[in-house]
This record gives sequence, C-alpha cells and structure tokens, in this order.
Amino acid sequence: AAAIAGTAAIALRAMGRAATLDEAEGMALALWRDRIKAKVPGAA
Repeated sequence: AAAIAGTAAIALRAMGRAATLDEAEGMALALWRDRIKAKVPGAA
C-alpha cells in the first residue's frame, strides 16, 4: 500500500493537484483508504 500511495502522491504533485509533497501524500493516502474495495476482486 505504501508504494501505491507514494506513486499516487508523486503523480498528484506532478499534475499540480497538490501544492506540496506532504499534501499530495495525504491526498494519496485518503484515495487509497477510501477506494471502493468491492470493485477489486480479492481486495481487503
């Protein structure tokens, strides 16, 4: 999960969706936490 969140944070920052890397990390962690698990077979 950390690798996914880290990669998402870099992408969010690069796209200008976050002003800082810390903000991007927070956004990425929230996206990962709130994802719809039912759409991913086997996800827990």
